[in-house]
Amino acid sequence: MTDPRTAYEDDKEKGKEKGKEKFQAYWYEFEATGITAVDAILDAVARAGKAYHNTEMWGDSDYQHDGETFADVIQRHANNGAAEVAQLKATCDRADEVIAGLEKKVAKIDRLLDADWSEWWNEIDHGAFVDPYDSVEAVVAEFIDAARGDAGE
Repeated sequence: MTDPRTAYEDDKEKGKEKGKEKFQAYWYEFEATGITAVDAILDAVARAGKAYHNTEMWGDSDYQHDGETFADVIQRHANNGAAEVAQLKATCDRADEVIAGLEKKVAKIDRLLDADWSEWWNEIDHGAFVDPYDSVEAVVAEFIDAARGDAGE
């Protein structure tokens, strides 16, 4: 009788040869999603299903492989995937903050470009008239400096 882990690897290689990444368990199979974290979970579940049909064995310390039970492996991959999702969420939240800041800068530039010339007479810098286009350039320069700071430059 062949070792279930070996049979799993043979099935996986056959799937690759056909051009499809599949995670073959005993009674079922999963197709790869292309998302590494998700595929790692599917792979771990398929390995557990192929090796031990009875789920009660997946967490039994008598059925360990490389020092972990199959339940441990599935949980580890789920935790890794959750950490990746949390990191992506944090990145998206930061991007939302940057976008909100950019929207404020664009609104300021629009206000400066649409302003009546009489408003510019009120913008005096050390007693000198401030040209509206100089003000726009200053806002753009401020925006570029802020963006470089956000990028860690």
